[in-house]
Amino acid sequence: MSKKRLHSLDPREYEHPLDREALDKLESIPGVKSLVRKVYKEFLEKSLFIDNFGSNVLITKDNCSRVNNLLIEASRVLDMQSVPQIFITRKYGLNGFTQGVEEPHIVLTKKACDELDDNELLTLIGQELGRIKSGHILYREIANLGSSLLDAISQVTLGLGSIPASAINLALMHWYRMSDFTASRAGLLASQDLDACIRLELKLAGVPKNGNLDEFKASFIKQAESFKDYDLKGFNKAIKIVKTLDQDRPYGVLRTSQIMEWSKSDEYKKILDREHLNIINEISSDKTFCPNCGTKLITNNKFCGGCGAQIKN
Repeated sequence: MSKKRLHSLDPREYEHPLDREALDKLESIPGVKSLVRKVYKEFLEKSLFIDNFGSNVLITKDNCSRVNNLLIEASRVLDMQSVPQIFITRKYGLNGFTQGVEEPHIVLTKKACDELDDNELLTLIGQELGRIKSGHILYREIANLGSSLLDAISQVTLGLGSIPASAINLALMHWYRMSDFTASRAGLLASQDLDACIRLELKLAGVPKNGNLDEFKASFIKQAESFKDYDLKGFNKAIKIVKTLDQDRPYGVLRTSQIMEWSKSDEYKKILDREHLNIINEISSDKTFCPNCGTKLITNNKFCGGCGAQIKN
């Protein structure tokens, strides 16, 4: 497989501008950062831990080498500071998501592992790693509270109404959808295979398992191309929010259009064409500082947080 490693990749290099714009607007609401952390700690942290670790299967190199190897490959390519744990669940159809703020972990569905080929699954894992690298998990988990968010905010603020709960909900859900554009870009960087990205979105959209994938892909690409000159900023945000609250991955065609356009951009080519001279790819675990970049190495991490060189035990 061996994709090109993106040394010292900064999330700002691939983040979609509408993602950043929506997040800036969300965080401009007074008190929102501290409130979100408080809601997460009081309403989600323990329940998510119990639900995942008590129900889903932890993947290791011994019980599922295919998924484990793809996770390590995607982490290497995206220059992650460490490799997160990954689990498999029987729930949620064909999908993948990330949980945990302090120690994020990825959850893939059984259907995703069964029906996606290696590059498609690498793309899906890359999308979730991109969310981790961009620091999106906290806000996304709060957004997943859905209609319970307003009640949670009301309880945390003791019903005083000092925090505009409805404004937070609208801003949060708008950002939630825009962050998917960033995740799609990270997925492309992980697999470095545009065709795999298109196939993934097609399967996530619901193409029949026994359908002719090539024929579906041709028509899907035509749909995506119809968005080429579409003004995303002119898209009615209220309609978008209302129409997508109950969907895990809406607007697959629109996301495909965006990733097809980005794959032709100088921005994407610049990331892939990066060059680092005299890079040592493997570092001994007895080192305190990275010989490439001088970053202090963290115990038990598998990669240097500065240049991404692999730490060998």
